Amino acid sequence: MNTIHEMHVRLIKKFGDKVKKFCAPLKELGINHFYYHRITHTGHFANVALYRDWIDYYFFENLHLLTPCLRDPKCLEGGLGLLQALQDPGMEKVLLAGKEKYNCNLGLHIIHKTEEGVDGFGFGLPSSDVFRHIALFNHLPLLRHFISCFKKEFKQLSSAFTEEQCDLASLIGPTFYQPANKSLDRSRTNFLRSMGVSMEVPLKSRDIEVIEGLHKGYSASKMADELHLSKRTIEHRLERLKEKLDCSSKAELIQKTKTLESLGYF
Repeated sequence: MNTIHEMHVRLIKKFGDKVKKFCAPLKELGINHFYYHRITHTGHFANVALYRDWIDYYFFENLHLLTPCLRDPKCLEGGLGLLQALQDPGMEKVLLAGKEKYNCNLGLHIIHKTEEGVDGFGFGLPSSDVFRHIALFNHLPLLRHFISCFKKEFKQLSSAFTEEQCDLASLIGPTFYQPANKSLDRSRTNFLRSMGVSMEVPLKSRDIEVIEGLHKGYSASKMADELHLSKRTIEHRLERLKEKLDCSSKAELIQKTKTLESLGYF
């Protein structure tokens, strides 16, 4: 089994130039760093990244041991996070090191749940201004498209990751199995609040059924028939949803709920 540094060196040798070329369009959004990693349910880890010098330093200085997003997949929730919002002492050290030594400021972090474990995608900026990182939320459709294209372009990463992966669970020790959910939930809550969504008023199963009908283009009458409810009940739920999600129109409600759905919030 490779050490974590050997894993990094081998995968950079195989894919580094291709990753750099593929990530070139990210510069248009002011992004200077991108990484993709996989953590399996067996505790194995593999990673490729754009900013090689920073990642060399990150692994050499064992900063991965301080990163709460590198944990047992069962301890992580899928969706979007802002690393500055984690308020974790270890993460604060990682962020400071990236900023001071390489002007690489980590921020937006997206976790996709998979059958094997989790896929993590992250984006860094040359600025530590948290509002610039939050502004990346405006580009989520583009970034999701980039991730989709990346996964298609690098299909061969799956077999390469299996060949070169390291045993992250053994490297980190018992901490690997300690839930980081509270920190991730705080980031999740901050993001939802930025979208005008109150976590104190969660979506109910009926709400989600109505949302699914909206996304299918159903009218209130059609949803009423499908859900065996009255049209008036459906209209009332739509108004309540607009209140919950701070939407002024049906079109805004559809757009916002599609964003939340794509990020795994329901």
